[in-house]
Amino acid sequence: VWISIIAITSNFIATKNVVSEELLSVVTTASRSVQWELQSYVNLAEAFATDSYLLSDEYSAQEKQAHIAEKATAHGLVGGDMLDTSGIGLDGTDYSSSESFKVALDGKVFISVPTDVGNGTKMMFIAAPIWADGVENSEVVGVIYLIPSPTLLDDIVKSIKSSANGITNILDNTGVVIAT
Repeated sequence: VWISIIAITSNFIATKNVVSEELLSVVTTASRSVQWELQSYVNLAEAFATDSYLLSDEYSAQEKQAHIAEKATAHGLVGGDMLDTSGIGLDGTDYSSSESFKVALDGKVFISVPTDVGNGTKMMFIAAPIWADGVENSEVVGVIYLIPSPTLLDDIVKSIKSSANGITNILDNTGVVIAT
């Protein structure tokens, strides 16, 4: 009996170790996939922030809004805006109290967690600093705001194949599920 218990325990421990290693490998691969996908949006925001059309004083707010909308659509985004250093968008919307604006104004790119914007719709916001003359790490002269698809994170999760019976979720920094 003792030999059977020892054998069963030994097999259980070995199986548990193999499953733990496999799970760690899947989690590492999945997190890299999410990171890569979000980095592509960071790169896109930085490209918007250096767009000479948007940096030019030759174009009106309405022309810049149209340019942002056209580029946003071309990249599969819901929309975007350009904010001055007081947080006012081209359309007059005040974003000055938003965390994403404050972080971008401080010279860093910010990706928000999905936020409920009403009717059960959740949106993410990506904000990037606009540098004077397009020169990185110079003076921040504004902020570019991009709005990806509301299903962005859910789409990323659906593309991750962990196992036939596995469930993949993305959690925010407090442990709340933000995509499934």
